[in-house]
Amino acid sequence: MMRRRWSVVVAATIVLTALEVFGQSKDTLKSKLDAIIKSQNEARQRYSRDLEGKTTAAAQRPATDRYLAAVDKHTSEVLRLVRANPTDPAVVEALTFVIDTARAGPGDASYQAMTILLFR
Repeated sequence: MMRRRWSVVVAATIVLTALEVFGQSKDTLKSKLDAIIKSQNEARQRYSRDLEGKTTAAAQRPATDRYLAAVDKHTSEVLRLVRANPTDPAVVEALTFVIDTARAGPGDASYQAMTILLFR
């Protein structure tokens, strides 16, 4: 009888461990957030490279427009994910990403993120 209990405990531990590891599939908020953060970091690096040697506002404009489009795309996607998964443990991290990335504009993503945090 004691051996059977241990077998059940060991089996349950293995199942729970597997669920914890495999539960972080590509469909979780955290995994999607990580992919978006990676893409945003790549956009930031590309923006920095694109600005090298460009000293006038007119020369910098195309790079700035591309970067701001990436910021808007990424912050909008994260806000959509947060609204779809309001109880996910990664919500605060996701909203922090939005606030840090969008800053003061040009859109209102930071305001939306702060509003969600306020009424959470």
